[in-house]
Amino acid sequence: MDDPSGNLDSGVEDPAVVGEWSPLQLWPIGPTHTSVVPSGDVMFFGEFSFGDNHYMWNPDTGRFTELQYAGYNIFCAGHSFLADGRLLVTGGHVASHVGFKNTIIFDPESQTWTRTPEMNDPRWYPTNTTLSNGDVLVISGETTAAGVMAETPQVYEVATDSWRDLTGARVKLPYYPRQFLAPNGMVFIAGPQPWSYYLDTGGTGSMTRVAQPNVSGRTYGPAVMYDVGKILMVGGNQPPTAAAEVIDLNVSSPRWRAVASMGTPRRQHNATVLPDGTVLVTGGSYGNSFDDKTSPVFTTELWNPVTERWTTLANVGIYRGYHSTAVLLRDGRVLVGGSRNDNTAQIYSPPYLFKGPRPTIASVETDVEANSQLSIQTPDAASIRRVALIRLGSVTHAFDQNARYVPLSFAANPGGIVADVPNYNVTPPGHYMLFLVNDQGVPSVATTVRVGPPALAPQRIRLLTPESGESLTPGAAYRVTWTAPSTTPRVNLDYSTDVGATWTKLIHSIVNRGYYDWTVPSTPASAMLLRLSDSANPALFGVSPGPFAIGGPVARMFFTAPTVGTTIPGGTDFSFAWTSPPGVPRVNYDYSIDHGAIWRKISYNNVNRSTYTWRVPDMNVDGVLMRVSSTNEPSIFGESPAFRVTGGPFAVGTPAAGVTLTAGSSYDITWTAPGSIPRVDLKYSADAGGIWKTISGKIVNSGRFTWTVFNLDSATVQVKVVDSADETQFAVSGMFTVRRP
Repeated sequence: MDDPSGNLDSGVEDPAVVGEWSPLQLWPIGPTHTSVVPSGDVMFFGEFSFGDNHYMWNPDTGRFTELQYAGYNIFCAGHSFLADGRLLVTGGHVASHVGFKNTIIFDPESQTWTRTPEMNDPRWYPTNTTLSNGDVLVISGETTAAGVMAETPQVYEVATDSWRDLTGARVKLPYYPRQFLAPNGMVFIAGPQPWSYYLDTGGTGSMTRVAQPNVSGRTYGPAVMYDVGKILMVGGNQPPTAAAEVIDLNVSSPRWRAVASMGTPRRQHNATVLPDGTVLVTGGSYGNSFDDKTSPVFTTELWNPVTERWTTLANVGIYRGYHSTAVLLRDGRVLVGGSRNDNTAQIYSPPYLFKGPRPTIASVETDVEANSQLSIQTPDAASIRRVALIRLGSVTHAFDQNARYVPLSFAANPGGIVADVPNYNVTPPGHYMLFLVNDQGVPSVATTVRVGPPALAPQRIRLLTPESGESLTPGAAYRVTWTAPSTTPRVNLDYSTDVGATWTKLIHSIVNRGYYDWTVPSTPASAMLLRLSDSANPALFGVSPGPFAIGGPVARMFFTAPTVGTTIPGGTDFSFAWTSPPGVPRVNYDYSIDHGAIWRKISYNNVNRSTYTWRVPDMNVDGVLMRVSSTNEPSIFGESPAFRVTGGPFAVGTPAAGVTLTAGSSYDITWTAPGSIPRVDLKYSADAGGIWKTISGKIVNSGRFTWTVFNLDSATVQVKVVDSADETQFAVSGMFTVRRP
């Protein structure tokens, strides 16, 4: 093609043909490591110094929640999901080419981290693979210096919380090996090394050569399991290749076979398997260097496993290369975000979302064993042509260490479908997105289904009602409902009027029927919780989804200072004040500089004195908020009115407001900033501050930077100078114009 970047307009704009990209979204950090958790939310963390900054993003509301720190930098770690939905993270970033021995587990339900035993070696860029029994293989990764690799694989044994060395399978492999659990129960290591291997994880392990790829050394090129035992490798290498090849592990002597090449060579791209079995390729560079932003590939391509050919889809319009990720969401869209120093994301809607109504899943079993049948209730059974399980994505550095596509054989019956779930070599224990695809190729919204034996099912108690914010009538009959394991024959109920600080017995040792008919007390209460626990094992318990009330509204907090329109000089102390309901002994403080889109921690677990003096950061920002919330029950909270912070040590000299710059010309951005700030980031916005993109990151704070002006063709351009170590320290220029030459 004449223009590998995909800048040429094909003239085709119908989203039913090429799909559609959403506008850019500004994210708190670049999603360098991205995992879809069982709820459908997306957990992500960043690159380099942002490797211990973790967030959860809700695709339905667009809201971000800042998570607990892991306690060390887990950038460049490996990760895959355990059978109960927790994420095992291995290794991390001490420095470039130097890893951690540390391992840690993230529980998306409680949003907490738990340290697990150390590995035999430090690992930087390792790969995790969940096995058929729910254990996890970790392999490769640099240890203490460039080229010094961890050569002894290990298996994390969940039942004993320990690591087993595979001394019989020692091998030196490149960064992030592309590997998959195969139908024969062994782990297939596809690339990017010159040979593909089978690794047997039994005992001390063993390695067997299988086949030699047609293209050797597909560094920073993805591989996906697009069908049972079938793998596609595409692109990668330096300089990049457009070549693609497949292998079928269901045959006795697997061999790599070339298929049609992509329309453009790519490196640093991502591949995502979709509900209809096709594979979406996004981003990458066609340039010869490691991460060549001057040679971006903007076109999106789709591989059809039936025809084994590629179709060109909508242009993304932004470079997505090194440190970008792409994951499938439950609604069939694909989240694509990041790149080096890029804190943005977009959502791609494939053509199938513009081809008619979706089929629906009315109900389905959410826990199912392998080698069993799955009953799916749907009013659209007659039109369903495909039923598929797709394991939750967990992506970094151009490879998804968790996802796999499993089409299910099925039969329709009146009102539903019965599908056959394969064995654990094909569907390793854990959570999957269940999709129905109709005769127009349109997928349903997925339901999360956990595949696994009952012994691996998470032993949890969940109170369903009363719901958070519900108000109960004093003296009325009310049914408390819950779910609890069948291994819990009897349960205890307790209540709290101080959001969990103290608990009082309600009724103990009742039969676990899943409900209790409660006569609501006549005494009003503004913030109550119930706790249900296993009578024989009180450590197994669940608490109400949130506080509820009796005889009135649920308690909230209300700020009395600041008031609407308050201006606070940056770097000064301000006394925030609020009212709070009874039973909130300790509180957390957070603040936002973007009207509540992203919240940042101030201080947690403080005595609630209904006032707090905070030294407001030295910045120039309008739309700042403070939030106070109960430490025990965060759903009891209050947010201040928006206020303005003025002052700050930064100032932008040029460009001045009102100037006109010519795209492609050289222009000096100038600023003043304290000498104590060693490095700054330069950003720009072409929509009056709506979305900020990076000009250059972590540059020396010299007060001057020569910018080759981007082709923005906009009259709403601004430049922002930001302290690289503290994003609350920044200044923004006035609005100016960029015109084409």
